[in-house]
Amino acid sequence: MPDGVVQLLPTGFDPERFTPRPGDLAVMQSGDLLLRAGAGFDDWATLLARRVQRADLATASVDLSRGIALLEVKGRAVEASDGHAHGSANPHWWLDPVNAKTAVASIAAALLAADPAREAVLSARLDAFNASLNAGLARWSAALAPYANQPVLAYHNSFPYLARRFRLDIAATVELREGVSPGPARLAEIADIARSKHVRLLLVEQADPGQLTPALTRAAALTPVALPSNGEAPGETYVAMMDALVARLADAFAKVGA
Repeated sequence: MPDGVVQLLPTGFDPERFTPRPGDLAVMQSGDLLLRAGAGFDDWATLLARRVQRADLATASVDLSRGIALLEVKGRAVEASDGHAHGSANPHWWLDPVNAKTAVASIAAALLAADPAREAVLSARLDAFNASLNAGLARWSAALAPYANQPVLAYHNSFPYLARRFRLDIAATVELREGVSPGPARLAEIADIARSKHVRLLLVEQADPGQLTPALTRAAALTPVALPSNGEAPGETYVAMMDALVARLADAFAKVGA
């Protein structure tokens, strides 16, 4: 097994707009295990893996969305696309910390299958992660509990798992199609929704805040909140990302008097 993890996707880059670089093929050629978010989120990785002439890598590709109760499921298989449009379901499952626990268990199982001699180490690390995650979940739930059922808008359809776990109400999503900027009519419609439902916050991804966010926030008196939904700091852990996301969201709710 390799001594470490090689991250194909650059930190802070929008995964749905990523195009593999020439050197990524060589990196994948030398790897023992490929971990994918799945659900159409990183089809570029599937396409890249097909170019690697190794049958063992194909069998060692782990779709971390397996075993997770996905939202917005479409009745079709995931097909590799241009790397942006959502595939068989909404793929942003990791913004529900309970789903992250399932995914990390899948990672541990794959690592154990690849190297059974590391069972004790893997078990200890999994237990430590779960303990940290459980403590974080209690912390995040307490921080967002005062804002349960508060309506928010989302620019991109990235936050339904977050909303379900912490009981937020996403009144509308600005983009009608992933990656397609809304026109004037859609912006006017969203502004009407914001006013009628007394929405104060617009959730945007830190990596992709959206070109038309200023026009929309002015029209509907919204406060944009850029959330670090994909891990934007080098070496950042999942728990640290969620700490930052929840702190930023709770602070925004408090400032607008929700």
